[in-house]
Amino acid sequence: MSINDVIYRIAHGYPGGIKALAARMDKSPAVLQNKVNPNCDTHHTYAEEAAQIADLADSDDLAKEYCARRNMACFHITEHQGASDMELLDLFINMEVEKADWLKTIQQSLSDGRIDPGEAARIKKESRDHIAIIAELTSRIDGMVQERRKVAREK
Repeated sequence: MSINDVIYRIAHGYPGGIKALAARMDKSPAVLQNKVNPNCDTHHTYAEEAAQIADLADSDDLAKEYCARRNMACFHITEHQGASDMELLDLFINMEVEKADWLKTIQQSLSDGRIDPGEAARIKKESRDHIAIIAELTSRIDGMVQERRKVAREK
């Protein structure tokens, strides 16, 4: 799928459709329809408009498509204010579960001595899931560092 196709899909999936989205963007529905139409040569969506569409629709699909196109990972990094011992333990366990899923997918894919496109896609998905949980764990640890600094300042 192309980035223009993703923009079209996000815009048309907006609650109330193009008309409602156009109103939020202060554009006429006809102009927005032409801008998101991948087959229209006279109107084009600027990068800021594409980001606004994704923001208004609360969609990560545009970012994910761009990352896939660039062979990059896309995941949320949540800011946390510390973590309990149990939450950290759960994150470490989840990280290892994701790692195991990723390795199992690779093992299964290589069982016949070759990797087909579907298997490669599954390996990429599992690797992104693994990276995402590592990022969440790192964010939790960062939250704990900030918490300690606050405690040290209060003393």
